[in-house]
Amino acid sequence: MPRDNSWSGFAQSIANLLALANLRDQAIIDVLTVHRREHGDAGKREPKALSFFVHTIATARKWATEQQERDRKRAEREAKQKEVEEQEAKECALIAEVSASDLDAQKRLADCSNWMCTAWCSSATTWNRVIASSLRMAGARASHRWPP
Repeated sequence: MPRDNSWSGFAQSIANLLALANLRDQAIIDVLTVHRREHGDAGKREPKALSFFVHTIATARKWATEQQERDRKRAEREAKQKEVEEQEAKECALIAEVSASDLDAQKRLADCSNWMCTAWCSSATTWNRVIASSLRMAGARASHRWPP
């Protein structure tokens, strides 16, 4: 979109920011009037019609509402992403904890004289079930599989 370097373009930008700051309509009109008087084009410093201010402020309020909605959605996405990252960190910690305790179990199983017991306990499916049940008991999702 091309830049609007006219006074009304600057006035719209100012009104947008003031509407985003939740200023009253009269305060926005006052700021725009002073800005036009001090920085307007030479020969065009007389006050604008009320319809100009009504349209400019309505557009600014609409823009401010859209901006606040975008900010709210962005904050929700960031909060959800942070929650997912925290959950993944908890799951990784739980898996590390379970796998560390399973190393002791693997050592005991290696010493087991019953080969069927060793074969059954070391299968990947069984390890997945053991870890999944451990995670469920700890209240976490079982999204990671073991062995890696």
